[in-house]
Amino acid sequence: NEAKEGSGAILNLNPVGLDGVFESYQPPYYKTMDDAVDAFMEKRFGSGGILTSNYSGIVPYKDWKKVQPGYLVPSKEVIQIVKDYCNYIFDTFGRFPATLDTIVMPEWLQVHHLDEEFYDKYGMDKLLNETHRKHMGLWHK
Repeated sequence: NEAKEGSGAILNLNPVGLDGVFESYQPPYYKTMDDAVDAFMEKRFGSGGILTSNYSGIVPYKDWKKVQPGYLVPSKEVIQIVKDYCNYIFDTFGRFPATLDTIVMPEWLQVHHLDEEFYDKYGMDKLLNETHRKHMGLWHK
């Protein structure tokens, strides 16, 4: 999307997602910013959400049940404040966030070698995929 003309924002392209692959929490992937915040909260704290005790996906801790209770669920008031803030930014600048690209991709570049033995020893072996495990053999023979 593009910033609204006259908003003071630099008018430039802002990648917001790739349909069906990676979709950011904002229009056009959600009808409103309120809907985007609700979807984000559901993904985090809803049934089976990644910050709930019944989450069944891959986690970065061996004993997830001990770590998980430390996550506080935001109150309805805090969620409304976040919605108001997000709506203000989107309504004012025609994009979210206002001055940075929505999607930043430098984190897709792996610039270090993973210690596979560490992940295996501490029960986090599922965090490594086939690409990680074959890296040394493919690139450093």
